[in-house]
Amino acid sequence: MHIATLHGHSDWVTSVAFSPDGSQLASGSHDYTLCLWDIMSHVPIETLQGHSSWVSSVAFSPNGLLVASSSHDHTLCLWDAMSGAHIATLHNHTFHVSSVAFSPDSLWLASGSHDYTVCLWDATSRMHIVTLNGHSDPVCLVGFSPNGLQLISASAGGTVHLWDPVSGTHITTLQGHSDYISSVTFSPDGLWLVSGSYDHTLCLWDAMSGTHIATLQGHSSQVSSVAFSPGLQLVSSSYDHTLCLWGPMSGAHIATLQGPPAFIDWVAFSFDGHTLISGGFSQTFAWDLTSHPPQLVSGSIPKAFPPTMSLTSLLWCLVDGWIQVLDSRGNCVARICYIPPHYSPRNIVQASSLLHQFRVVVGCGDGHVIIVDPQDHPFLQRFKHVVTPS
Repeated sequence: MHIATLHGHSDWVTSVAFSPDGSQLASGSHDYTLCLWDIMSHVPIETLQGHSSWVSSVAFSPNGLLVASSSHDHTLCLWDAMSGAHIATLHNHTFHVSSVAFSPDSLWLASGSHDYTVCLWDATSRMHIVTLNGHSDPVCLVGFSPNGLQLISASAGGTVHLWDPVSGTHITTLQGHSDYISSVTFSPDGLWLVSGSYDHTLCLWDAMSGTHIATLQGHSSQVSSVAFSPGLQLVSSSYDHTLCLWGPMSGAHIATLQGPPAFIDWVAFSFDGHTLISGGFSQTFAWDLTSHPPQLVSGSIPKAFPPTMSLTSLLWCLVDGWIQVLDSRGNCVARICYIPPHYSPRNIVQASSLLHQFRVVVGCGDGHVIIVDPQDHPFLQRFKHVVTPS
């Protein structure tokens, strides 16, 4: 098993993103920097210095040419993805920038800030196009629809705004929540939008018109995550230790899944839609959706990475320093490798196919990024090769 420990940060790694072709990795940190890495050689391309406070998020443009970063210093930075050269610092926000996203065609860049605004930028000219005003609370999430024709922004105050990214005009305000919006996502076909909130509810919306379809009530505490299955079934997780399943389009309540007491931070469907995986700070559970009612098919699993990021539908978890592999039903397949405690391994931040080879990335509290190739050597082999770039 080939392992590379990438030394570049001196504080927590807060955000990691792979390039579209899988050849590069960008990482952002509380040390105010980004690091750009070559995946195959594990050699750092560059340490990107341009922010004066925490880096909150990083993103590659879909065409792979640019890297964008947002920061608590109120700015965004654009970088050349190949060389790491600083291209521009984008100034317009007046408070922390919390989220950044590229449009699917790589032409536009959207940013959301605690100054209550969304900014739209021309990613080619780096020019500020428009500031979108409409929120009365910090903007916590921004994103584009699958076809790029809509821009969404969600706020800590409970509203979702839909925008036309071409004209920058406001389409509609989606009002249905009374508290912080923790999660918002489009359906795979782009026709529906669902939001989850700390007000204990979900709202289902027509993504084209912004029409409110239904408020889904079934949780007794904050909704932490929402997700669509390939068949458009909807699931929500909550800090009330339950999952709720909802019917496609109608939002009719199907079932409440009650497992052992555990806070649930995220939820995801397997690729065939037959298994549901939910996870929290220290536990992960798998549910069989083909049974009626759905059954818990495994006990507590160590903290795992959601399977939607893995082309193999496997689940990757980190427990007591060991990277372990689980199948989509939560059964342990193998223990991969051990990461010594002095690296302060915290979580698996990415698991995906890179240049047709599978890699697992672990973020560490001491600023390290560890890349694991589980195919290089037999399971259970420990660190075969550690690269420490100078």
